[in-house]
Amino acid sequence: MKKVVFVLILIVYLVISLYAYAQTPQIFYDTYTDFNYIDTGKTTANVDTTKITGSDIGAVNLPFYIYPGILKVRDNKDIVVVNGNGISTYSFDGTQMVENPLLHINVTDPLSISLLNGYDVSVMTSTGVTTYSFDGSSMLQNPFLSITGLNNPINIASLSDKSIDVLDKQGNVSNYAFDGSSMIQNPILSKSGISNPLEISSGFNSYDFAVLQNNSVTYYSFDGTNIISNPFLSISGLSKPVAFDVTNNGKDMIVLDNNSVKYFQFDGSQMIQNSFLSFSGLNNPIAIAFEPNTSSYVVLDQNSDGTYKARYFQFDGSKMVENPYLEVSGLQINSKLYETGKVLYSIPIQLSQNVNNLIVNYSSSTPTNTGINIEVSLDGGTTWTSVSNGVPVAVPQGNMLVYRATLTTSDGVNTPELYWLSILDNTLRVYNFTVTDIVNPPVSQTLPTNTFPIYIKAGYNFSFTVNTSGNADSVTADFYDSNTNNLIGSVNLTKTGDEIWSGTYHTPADLVDTTLNVVFTAYRGSESVQARYDNFAVIQGSALGDLIIQRTN
Repeated sequence: MKKVVFVLILIVYLVISLYAYAQTPQIFYDTYTDFNYIDTGKTTANVDTTKITGSDIGAVNLPFYIYPGILKVRDNKDIVVVNGNGISTYSFDGTQMVENPLLHINVTDPLSISLLNGYDVSVMTSTGVTTYSFDGSSMLQNPFLSITGLNNPINIASLSDKSIDVLDKQGNVSNYAFDGSSMIQNPILSKSGISNPLEISSGFNSYDFAVLQNNSVTYYSFDGTNIISNPFLSISGLSKPVAFDVTNNGKDMIVLDNNSVKYFQFDGSQMIQNSFLSFSGLNNPIAIAFEPNTSSYVVLDQNSDGTYKARYFQFDGSKMVENPYLEVSGLQINSKLYETGKVLYSIPIQLSQNVNNLIVNYSSSTPTNTGINIEVSLDGGTTWTSVSNGVPVAVPQGNMLVYRATLTTSDGVNTPELYWLSILDNTLRVYNFTVTDIVNPPVSQTLPTNTFPIYIKAGYNFSFTVNTSGNADSVTADFYDSNTNNLIGSVNLTKTGDEIWSGTYHTPADLVDTTLNVVFTAYRGSESVQARYDNFAVIQGSALGDLIIQRTN
């Protein structure tokens, strides 16, 4: 029912938006149900062509990846994992893994977890870390081991039962330690300037930690004074890593890379891959964790129905095999980290005429800390102009239309969404001069006509119309004697329809052997545009001549 109401709201908004400029021609429209108007080579935003079920509306939103630090394993084989809006602990009951309800933690939007001593669990959200302790019957918050005021954290790792490292998107590792009353930052064990950080992991009861980056793992050690990188325990040459973990004081590492587990061990001089302890053929893995101080590990892998399964792997003497008795199925993972600054580009649209003013209407959703910036170009993307929804905007003139939408989030928690976009040509124009009536014409003529010249007699009226585009405020017509180029009369036109203006002009009685020129001027605020029609009318005879003939007769 909510989806139906949402679709109806979008449709009503579209109708209202287009009605406000009913006669402004639409030159572009897309509902993102296909990629026909999208430059897929440039676009970095995500296009969901089936976002709104049962409608012809898709959505443009930010791509995301799952926070990798959402899975941990205790040394008793307990699996601790983010599951929906909570933290679940699963234990082996002799036949299968079952959740222990006493250890369940209810948390809104948990993003990462870390294990402390006993059953203590630290849980990271977008703004801080809360530690929960088991009181014998349930998990309760421990205010002394909590951290607040974080800025864009990615995940956390425990150095000890009272020391936590926090990795943020800016590439900072901040160490917090318990000073007897609260958690305070320890700058000596902190590190900044880490590029492209993805996840942090540490060996328990050690000051060391490792950080997964775009295509590498950098291991950091404490030299007694500060934190320095340790190249001997670092890894390079990864392809597309998404998560990792360390154990055995950093001498064993596992990395999820290209849907495979790559197991690395220290050989005395460097980290090398152990193919016997590696595993390939995963579906869509998002997190991995060692069973501490063993070669066994658990992988959080996606099922075909969109849920996740914690898969336990152990060495059988020759290779890594899955133990189905220690798996956990049906997990719901909501810990998304939305990327920011992603852009939707349209393909270039060749227009039939030059345009210099546009109205962009669109429907979008922008939750807190998100935004969408729409820009348009009429020169194929050389010059860009930002637009506001439904507001006319002047754009450097051109006829090659391109637009782009930049989607942003400042905290990674939510994504903006763009559902449809319409672009209207709001260029001010005056055109289609049409003569509708001539009083006592000198020759037979088919009316109305916009084929010129027409033939009129001096001293008689003729009526006419012009069309405008761009919602003109007023239109005037200035008439000139083509022989002398003197102004011989002006008319303020009356709006008689949508962008239709009408007027009547009385030709001077003393015009002889000449033709007429007219200049139409359309006004919109301080803007004006003109259309000139030269020699549109031939003066042939006059009202005075008709009067003389009547008197003679």
